[in-house]
This record gives sequence, structure tokens and C-alpha cells, in this order.
Amino acid sequence: TCHSRRRSSMYKHIDPDSTMAGTNNTSNNSSNGMAKLFNVAEKRVGVLSLNLVGFHGLCAPERHMTRAQKIHELSTTLLTMAVGCAHGERGVMDSFHGDHFTLTFNASRAVAGPLAAAVRTANAFISEVRDSGQCGGCGGVAAGAASGRA
Repeated sequence: TCHSRRRSSMYKHIDPDSTMAGTNNTSNNSSNGMAKLFNVAEKRVGVLSLNLVGFHGLCAPERHMTRAQKIHELSTTLLTMAVGCAHGERGVMDSFHGDHFTLTFNASRAVAGPLAAAVRTANAFISEVRDSGQCGGCGGVAAGAASGRA
């Protein structure tokens, strides 16, 4: 049950006073401590954030996009484009909300050079949105990529 005190062997208790919790870790790298605690190897990962600039403007009454069906169709098209571009670089859609997408590289699928893969995905998505004509009138695509050890 949810209130059981018995711990599954799949989960390990993290003692807040332990050096493994990251607060007293002499290497000052809490992700390293967590990796050791759960016996997983650290690796470099990439994260990409994509956002359609001016999407809210496309949905304004004067733009004739106020029908929920049209907004849904555009959102589905954008999601399909983002997933397709990421798939080509072995990226994974982590989350999306409307026109905002977060993709990861080398987090759950192995990718050599995760930051470069994220940048190539961003460029492919930007080109695909521009060439599709689906988002005429928007301000383009905002993209940001980061890489680090996890």
C-alpha cells in the first residue's frame, strides 16, 4: 500500500546527512552522488527547447484561428514536425505544452554528441516550420539548447 513502511528493493533511502545526498559531497557534484547511489553511469545529455514565437497571436480572433479545431490541427502539425526532426537525431520528446516542446538527447536513447544533435534538430525544425507555410504570420521559432552531465 501507499502507506507501507516496507521499502521495495528497487528504491533506496537517501539519508539527508549522507555525503551521497549532495549537500556534503566533497566533489560538489550531487548528480555524481545520485549516479553512484543508484548504480547508473553519468553521461553527457542534451536538452532542446523549441517555441513558436507569436503562437498566441495566431489564435487571436482577428486571425480566424479561434476555432478549437484549427488550433488543435496546428498544434498537432507542430508536434509531428518536432518529433520527426528529433527522431532523425535519436532525440526524444520529453514534454510539450501547446507550441512549446522540450526534447532530450542521450538521456533515454544513446546519442553521440547530444548537443550537436540538439542543434541539428533545432535547425531542421526551424526549416520545416518555415517551409511548410503552416505558421504564416508567426514570428518564427525560438530555440535553446544546453548540455551537461546527468
